[in-house]
Amino acid sequence: MKTKVVILALLSGMLATSGLLAQSDTVATSATAPSATKKSIHYTNNLMFGALFGKNGYGTYISLNTTHGVRYGRWTAGIGTGYDVYKDWNTLPVFGSVSYDFAHSGEHTFFAQLNGGYAWAFYSVTDYTNMDSKGGRMFNPMVGYRFKISDKVRLYLSAGYKFQRINYEFTPNVFYMYDWVPGATYVTPVTKVQRDMDRVVVQIGLGLF
Repeated sequence: MKTKVVILALLSGMLATSGLLAQSDTVATSATAPSATKKSIHYTNNLMFGALFGKNGYGTYISLNTTHGVRYGRWTAGIGTGYDVYKDWNTLPVFGSVSYDFAHSGEHTFFAQLNGGYAWAFYSVTDYTNMDSKGGRMFNPMVGYRFKISDKVRLYLSAGYKFQRINYEFTPNVFYMYDWVPGATYVTPVTKVQRDMDRVVVQIGLGLF
């Protein structure tokens, strides 16, 4: 009889110990779960197509760019390049980009973005014998909307202001025959110009997120 009592006591102690160990394992598992929700850095990009709107007489022309970078939480930073068309200039900008998601609800996100860099410029009219363009700085604040299409793909809509400066110099294709004197030496005039262009830009595009 005493032997049975001892055996029952040992079995009860083993069951109680195993129960405590099981509770301990459960606590450890639940404590490590939040680590899966930590912010991570990952690659993101987009390809945007749209238009530049100028004042009367400056027309509406195409604007496209692509940006590649990294995302962390609500912030995105990257570098980009593009192609912009103005009335008599084409530019190839290279820029840095920073954006921040200031409002988010489900699959809908609103963000603010700032692009800034340098653009090489190419004159699209051939009425000068010599054109030397040095390009200039570019500044482009935007606000936009992003919509989730799938787990990896997003639709982008954005609008903002674009400032583009171009520095260049040219030699007019003009010959004043009435000033010509045989044997004389002539110096062709060179004109230096700094031109600032202000546009409203509207774009739509897709990107990996």
